[in-house]
Parts: sequence; C-alpha cells; structure tokens
Amino acid sequence: MDKELRKEFREWKVEVDDRLDRLEAAQVAKDAASAAQAPQATASKKAAADAATSEKEGN
Repeated sequence: MDKELRKEFREWKVEVDDRLDRLEAAQVAKDAASAAQAPQATASKKAAADAATSEKEGN
C-alpha cells in the first residue's frame, strides 16, 4: 500500500508542478506584455512634457 500511495503522490506532484510551470510561464508572458506597453506610455508622456517645455521657452 505504501508503494501505491507513493506512486500516486509522485503522479500528483508531477501534475501540480506542470500546472505551476504553466501558470508561471503565463505570468511571465503577461508581465513581459505589460512591460512592453509601459515604455510607450512613458515615452509619450515625456514627449508631451518636452513639447510643453519648448512652447514655454518660445513664448
């Protein structure tokens, strides 16, 4: 019986590890997508700030 329980536990552990790996991969992909979008928003804010500064200097 111990052998059967150990086998079942190993199978369960492999399944849980696989699910965890998939979840981690999905989170990494989600974080990468968020990081890719963030610099674009920052760049546009900086460009807008630079334009406002240029207008003030011109006046």
